[in-house]
Amino acid sequence: MPLPAPAELEQVRWIIINRENAEEVFADLESKNIDPVIIGLTDEDYENFRMNYAQIRAYMIKQNKIIDAYKEYYEGELQDQKVDNE
Repeated sequence: MPLPAPAELEQVRWIIINRENAEEVFADLESKNIDPVIIGLTDEDYENFRMNYAQIRAYMIKQNKIIDAYKEYYEGELQDQKVDNE
């Protein structure tokens, strides 16, 4: 069974807004006809987000290794059967 194609992720643009640049950032967005909406994280929450992403990535790497091991085991078994039948 072939492996699925890698996910094609959409680009995400992060904008850091703080007290000093908030007005400038909003004005820039509005000048580009972009609705300024804030979805905020504290610095601590961003760190948690980053750690979660790292854990998801590590989990996916482990899953790929398991899939590779199963593939090697079963495809190796099929190759052995082909050699025996020849």
